[in-house]
Amino acid sequence: MLGDKNIIFTICVILILFVLFVIAEKTKMSFQQKTRFQPAGQIDINSPTTQKIYKPVITLHYTDWCPECIVFRQEWEKLKKNPMYDFYENNEDINPSYINVYPTITVLYGPRRHIYNGKMDAENITAWLETPKHD
Repeated sequence: MLGDKNIIFTICVILILFVLFVIAEKTKMSFQQKTRFQPAGQIDINSPTTQKIYKPVITLHYTDWCPECIVFRQEWEKLKKNPMYDFYENNEDINPSYINVYPTITVLYGPRRHIYNGKMDAENITAWLETPKHD
């Protein structure tokens, strides 16, 4: 009688371990599928799928001591209302970068960075953002 209980217990333990193994493998496969990355050079940033997933990143490079930056702040707030872009601000007093003129707008489309060189108002910047190429 004790031997039959041990056999039943052993079979139950083996079944439980098997079920746990199957669940772990399915979870592992699901995780690998979700975390599979493509190198930046292989992403087609112009494809409709990519455009839906990745928003262009608009960055304002400014300083606190720059009078033009203070004046531009109102235009920047207008720009930030556009839901098609992600907006960031980079205070050059805190984090210096390669920018020499303030304020400066940069746009990051996937791996490509573009610098806006036009008139610093929301209307002109929006028109520039909507053009197909930024060179």
